[in-house]
Amino acid sequence: MGGDINALKAAIVALQNEVKALSTKNNDTKMSDSQFEDIVQEVSERQNRRCNVIIFGLKEQNGATKDDKAVLEKSEVVKVLTHITPSITVTNIRRLGKFDENRTIGRPIKVTLANVEQVSELIKKCPSLRNSREFKHISISTDKTPRQMNFYKTLKSELEERKNKGETNLKIKYVGGVPKIVNF
Repeated sequence: MGGDINALKAAIVALQNEVKALSTKNNDTKMSDSQFEDIVQEVSERQNRRCNVIIFGLKEQNGATKDDKAVLEKSEVVKVLTHITPSITVTNIRRLGKFDENRTIGRPIKVTLANVEQVSELIKKCPSLRNSREFKHISISTDKTPRQMNFYKTLKSELEERKNKGETNLKIKYVGGVPKIVNF
């Protein structure tokens, strides 16, 4: 009987030590104020970008004035987007980066659409561009934050490593808006 009590006391002490260790670990993993602010900023930036898409592959327009170029580019953008989704509403268009006359490929264009549903519909139907003779050289992507782009690059590197080690039937798929490596 005395041995049972001693064993129970030892078990209680061990459990108390384990609870204390877990409590200390939990306190160590608390988020700092700067980490919290980084997360809030990232969420805010993603919210601001959710109605945007980026178009790659459209040539730069040669217009007499800046306004002429803007009108020509808007008509080209609308032409491409309505080819995919006829009922699309473009609210803003802007070239990204600095103009370089020696550049052979046009700068990407950031396009703001009326709502998130239009972005979602456009991205789903975007692969149809590959079947078009006129627009097969154009690609469209959602407007991602630098953190999202870095995460995707890391994921892509991991996918290549896993494929090089012999794993097959792997691809990157967006699940709930987040890219993940999945089997197919």
